[in-house]
Amino acid sequence: MSLLREVLAVRAALEDELPCELRRSSHTVWRNETFETDDSRWIRCERAVDSAHDVERDAAIAMVNIIPATLGGALAVLQYAVSTDNDDREMWPDDLEGDDNSGKSHSWYHFLAENLVTALSSIRMERS
Repeated sequence: MSLLREVLAVRAALEDELPCELRRSSHTVWRNETFETDDSRWIRCERAVDSAHDVERDAAIAMVNIIPATLGGALAVLQYAVSTDNDDREMWPDDLEGDDNSGKSHSWYHFLAENLVTALSSIRMERS
């Protein structure tokens, strides 16, 4: 189980256990708000969820920046992407900016496909 799934499970348990007035704090990319009257476990959990999101996002970005050098490597990246994206929430970042300075954002899958096209083209040329 990933770190993010573990802390989300803790959050779900705390949501069941604690009344709303003891879990108003929220720590996200968009909002960082702590209520001192909240249960300390909730505050720690919200910070842990935010950190776990950051870790997973950083890992996803690092992985999509790797251009596989072999067919086996390309297959492994695809298999990993499919095997980990098996629930209802969006697993991979969908607002990444490329190096083209266009200011446009794309999904993680866009960059995965772009890098796999580069990788497979290079592998094909090597085999010719």
